[in-house]
Amino acid sequence: MEPLNIPFLDQILQIQQYLLLQHLQIQIHYKDLNILLMLGILVHNILFLLLYHFRIQILLIHFLS
Repeated sequence: MEPLNIPFLDQILQIQQYLLLQHLQIQIHYKDLNILLMLGILVHNILFLLLYHFRIQILLIHFLS
């Protein structure tokens, strides 16, 4: 029976580790993007509500005067 080729196994383990790290980095990157997207939507909604609020105020002032 031949002994196992250890360098080859070592290479496979290194490749597995590398791929796992890449996968984790991609997941972290997507998590950051999701947070940025949510913050963007939140800011957009707040600005929209403020704009709507001021528009109603301006219309009320316009009609009441």
